[in-house]
Amino acid sequence: MQPPDSQQSSLTTAPTHEQQAPISQAHSGENTVPMKPMDYVLAAIFGASILIVLLQVVFRYGFNNSLTWSEEVCRYLFAWLVFIGAALALRDKCHITVDLIGWAPRRWQHWAQVLQHVLVLVFLGVVAVLGCRWVFHTAGTHSPVLGLPVNWVFYAALPAGCLLALVYAIRALAADRRRNRVTDDAASEDRVWRG
Repeated sequence: MQPPDSQQSSLTTAPTHEQQAPISQAHSGENTVPMKPMDYVLAAIFGASILIVLLQVVFRYGFNNSLTWSEEVCRYLFAWLVFIGAALALRDKCHITVDLIGWAPRRWQHWAQVLQHVLVLVFLGVVAVLGCRWVFHTAGTHSPVLGLPVNWVFYAALPAGCLLALVYAIRALAADRRRNRVTDDAASEDRVWRG
């Protein structure tokens, strides 16, 4: 098992036997992270889109009468699903990472991680601001079938997802700073005892 402070990428090392939960445990609810409120929101959006597509299939092939609004609503739900899902993947550290400086001294790795967090924060901030401008710029646009304001039901998914991801990125940066501070304090204390 790897030490908790190692920053190995999941792309470079396969999980050890101890890190993998047996199939029976994975499906029984053991070794799982409890769902958070945003997980339920994402599950509800996903469930609603599946239900709407299923209804469309039943109405189209069972009753020969298509629902006119189903494709439009699913498109809007999918946009929210993508951007909220991306924010939750950031929260859970599920985005793909590549460890390029695993060979470097620990201090360099720390500063590279800080730089990574700062770049993610800047990117999310810029996209959130531009997304908000886009939402207000497209005010007055309505969807063709339901007549809904497209800027709020569709375009707002981008800045909302980025703002949610921004909150999670700030939390991740703060948690990494605390973890590194504790590790640095322990290392300096260890040097004092050895010295």
